[in-house]
Amino acid sequence: MWECDSLGHLNSPFYSRIFDDASTGAMLHFGFSMVDAIAAGFSWADVKLELEYLAEVKVNSVLSVTARLVSLGRASIVVEYTMHNDTAGVVAATARIKSVCFDLQERKSMPWPDALRTRLEQQLTRC
Repeated sequence: MWECDSLGHLNSPFYSRIFDDASTGAMLHFGFSMVDAIAAGFSWADVKLELEYLAEVKVNSVLSVTARLVSLGRASIVVEYTMHNDTAGVVAATARIKSVCFDLQERKSMPWPDALRTRLEQQLTRC
């Protein structure tokens, strides 16, 4: 696997990529349709990423990621992600990502639209 180093471990930049890929699915689960949002002139932008490596990920490991919305602000959210190494049966890494609702025209943060905020609030109460 080209994502791994000479020791057969997943390279650090690919952890970020895996969590970033997972964020698209998580946001859809939280009620944020990227297609609808872009058509309405907004999206989201990550502003902070905290990664914690907990167990090595070796070549050919099967990974899955779960997400949990833990904080909702006027224009921001914080989501905690857990990367599971399903092959080894361990948690390989966690990430805490702060994102903001992002106005695509103005290129700055904006408040969550009311309908989306309501869906995000529903997800927050499930945690």
